[in-house]
Amino acid sequence: MRKTLLLLITLLIPINVYAKFELKCDTNVLRENEDFICRATINSSFNYDKISFNVNSNEGIYFNEARTNHSLLWSVTSTDKEIVAESKKGLLNNNQEFAILLFSANKSGNYKIDITNIKLYNLEENETEEFEDYNLDIKIKSSSNNLKGIKINGKEINNFSPTIYDYYYNIDNDTEEVLIETTLFDDTATVKGDGTIIPTPLSKETIIPITVTSETGVNRIYRIHLMNTDEEDLDIKLSSIELFDRDNNLIEFDFNPDVYQYNIEITSDINKLTIKSIIEDKELSFLKNHETQNINVVDGDNIVLITIKNSEGKLKTYTINIVKLLFNKASNTFLESLHIEGYNLKFNKRIKTYYLPVKNFDENLKITATPEDMNSQVQIIGNNNLKEGSIIKIEVKAENQSKDVYEIILTNKETNYLKYLLILIPVTLIGIYLNRKVKTKDKKIKDAKIVIDKKKERPKKKESSKKKESSKKKEAPKKKETPKKKETPKKKESPKKKESPKKKETPKKKESPKKKEAPKKKQTPKKKESSKKKETTTKAKTASVHYSHTKKKPPNKKAKKQQRKRRKKTKRK
Repeated sequence: MRKTLLLLITLLIPINVYAKFELKCDTNVLRENEDFICRATINSSFNYDKISFNVNSNEGIYFNEARTNHSLLWSVTSTDKEIVAESKKGLLNNNQEFAILLFSANKSGNYKIDITNIKLYNLEENETEEFEDYNLDIKIKSSSNNLKGIKINGKEINNFSPTIYDYYYNIDNDTEEVLIETTLFDDTATVKGDGTIIPTPLSKETIIPITVTSETGVNRIYRIHLMNTDEEDLDIKLSSIELFDRDNNLIEFDFNPDVYQYNIEITSDINKLTIKSIIEDKELSFLKNHETQNINVVDGDNIVLITIKNSEGKLKTYTINIVKLLFNKASNTFLESLHIEGYNLKFNKRIKTYYLPVKNFDENLKITATPEDMNSQVQIIGNNNLKEGSIIKIEVKAENQSKDVYEIILTNKETNYLKYLLILIPVTLIGIYLNRKVKTKDKKIKDAKIVIDKKKERPKKKESSKKKESSKKKEAPKKKETPKKKETPKKKESPKKKESPKKKETPKKKESPKKKEAPKKKQTPKKKESSKKKETTTKAKTASVHYSHTKKKPPNKKAKKQQRKRRKKTKRK
């Protein structure tokens, strides 16, 4: 009883169909004015072969298009908001990544991507399941690291511009401190270096770096030069400055002892630098920790100050502005464009794998790959002896020898059978019609040939049959005189044979010119020995001939009288 009750309970409890939709973006830090990719996955207990949903987002994030990295398994189409994915392998019910969604971020801020109207379809059983909406919070970080204005001791700097980074302000020996105030363009950025500044004594120039760091972590440095008008400019110099990276590789730049400010760009793969300075003049010396400096390089602007002094304690400063590129030109392995002749390939530099449906597998494809950095080298591998499943690799080698690979996987193009059917059906019908016409003509020709061949093969038989007919026509009156025919009961019983005028009209045939010419045909002895069946057929033929002859030429009055007399005699008998 317990088992049965448990079974009934389990049957009565409805089975819950679960489905989990998820959207994961490739990058953790999303920057404005950049494209980013999110991958759509679904895990469901419901058997499905089609998925559809809508994409909605706030201003600042725009949905561009949807694709799939698994074109052998999925077919994905997208409109402005709706996305439809159909399975090529029948029903599925497990965790599947079926689409990648391409977005572009135009403004910084907090946004949401709403996935609504999520439906799974079972087209085989005509079933659908709807699921809850999915929401994804997106943070687009601001890249703004500019100042809107600078004030020194409460006064704004004249002719300030966010894109000008060096400003000069005059002071004297009586100036004990300077108040620097800054205003940001974007409140998400941070500022270091402003506030109350004490000028360096015994120095003609005091350099104050003001560092603005964006929300994305990129530095911008503004330099305030406090110029002491009471101090003279010193002619003290360094002998050399050398920069080394983490692997002790020398970073070359043009050093001139008479130039006190340098701007150096380094690649994005350099995170640490060592700056070594050399003085040959023994009367000069470095401030503490200025001879050799080890710094951690951040994205954007970095500054190194090298200060030396003479025997009197007066100072002179060299400034090295180091810019770490956000996008390393030397290590750029991106393609700017990728074209294949005869195919419409939707290219995005951040997508490295493409599935290309090919109708005819030629020996090779005409591929044009253009790198973003003209110093990069492009090599195409595997573009020969193509077949289904072939992988063409496009290798991009940057100036610093770093590599990246784009892959094109070839698949069979699905033919549109409806188009071919619309063409083939009328063609086949026309072919069948023409074939029948040809066959009927051939049959007629064959039949005509057979008739001609039969006539050629058996000419004697036909002639003999004609001779038999003519001989029987002459012998017809003799057969009437034979008593055997009268004795046969069959002939007496059949009145048709006695009363048939055709047999009695046989003497008229003797009068026809054709019958007089017939005696030559009596030469064949076989004709007399012919069977009774042949005689009866010949009699019928002669009678029909005579009948047709009488119709054309009506008999004379004398002949009619003779016929009447004969009929009367037969009646009396």
